[in-house]
Amino acid sequence: MIKIEIVEGVLDSNGYVAFGSYDRQMDIIQLMSYDAITSSNRSPQMYDQPFDGEHYQGAIAHEITHAVFQHNSRNIEDQLTNATQEYLAHSTQLGILTTESRRRIIDANDVGPWESGDSISDIYMGLNPTGFAVKSYLHLTQLEDLQPFITFLLNNNWFYVSVP
Repeated sequence: MIKIEIVEGVLDSNGYVAFGSYDRQMDIIQLMSYDAITSSNRSPQMYDQPFDGEHYQGAIAHEITHAVFQHNSRNIEDQLTNATQEYLAHSTQLGILTTESRRRIIDANDVGPWESGDSISDIYMGLNPTGFAVKSYLHLTQLEDLQPFITFLLNNNWFYVSVP
């Protein structure tokens, strides 16, 4: 069972406001309410775009993906990186947006999909969070068969994922 708690205040995530988070140890998703997000920041943004109800749904899908990942990964205790989870969470988040919203985000970023030999890592995600999301979405949606790569991500226990 996935537990979700709606929070009316600010969620602090290592010094910055997070609209949502998934706590692996407690197995609970915490999400700021839509009103808490819009009132905590004069111009909240998601993927460098104005935050709206559609992005709120995306944030919910993102955090649920983390919980589903946790419940299905065999190596979760040994996992050294969040990159594998973030790959799937951002791909899901972008995937539920309307085609128009998603296209706006993709067009605003000058990145292509992850390519063979690339390293999907927390470092890249930290340097270019929106680019990381776009690269992940574009990579996942170009795969003919998603299952082998998702299984690969679920079993990853290293600092990064080297794209096959």
